Amino acid sequence: MRPPAQTTLFRVARLPRTQQRGRRGLTLIELLVASLILAVSLMALVATWFNMLTATIDTDDRGAAYECARIVLERAHINGFTVSNYNVNIPPTLSQPGDAALSVWSSPNIARYRYFSADLSRELLASNADTVPAAPADARYLAETQVSSSPNAPHSHLSLMTVKVIVSLVRGDGSIGSELYQMQTCLALGGV
Repeated sequence: MRPPAQTTLFRVARLPRTQQRGRRGLTLIELLVASLILAVSLMALVATWFNMLTATIDTDDRGAAYECARIVLERAHINGFTVSNYNVNIPPTLSQPGDAALSVWSSPNIARYRYFSADLSRELLASNADTVPAAPADARYLAETQVSSSPNAPHSHLSLMTVKVIVSLVRGDGSIGSELYQMQTCLALGGV
C-alpha cells in the first residue's frame, strides 16, 4: 500500500540542512571576491580620469603659452626698430648667437620679462630688469624675451636681430616652473 500523495510531496520538498544553507545567498568568499573586483575597477577608472585631467591642464597651459609668445612677438613686430633716416638704433649690448648668457638688452619697445594672468586677459608686469622680478599674485605665465644679432650683420637698413620668447609656468608660490613653449623669429627694419 502506498502512502498518501500529500506525505510523499512533503518528503520530496524537504532537503537536508547542508543543501538548504548553500541555497540561501552568497558566501563571504564570494562577497570578498566581488568587492575586490569592484575596487580594482574603480581604481582603474579613477586613475584614467586623473590622467585625462592632468593631460587637459597640460594642454591648456601649452596653448596659453603659445598665445603668450604670439602676443609678445606681435608687439615686437608692431614696434620694430627705432629708425631715424635709415640708421637703425642698435642696442648697446646684445647676446651673440651661441652665447649661453642671456641678452642684457633693454628697450622700451621689447620688455625682457612679462607676467600674464591665467586667462591672458591682463599683462600683470613688464620689466627690463637684469634678473627675473618677483611674480605678481595672479601671475600664471612668464614670457622672457631674448634678443641676439649676428656679429657680421651690417648695421644698416638690412639689419636683422633674432627675437626669442620663452614662456614658463609660474607656480602658486610665485616660483618659476618648467618651460612650456619657445618661439623665435627675426626682427628686421620693417618689423618681424
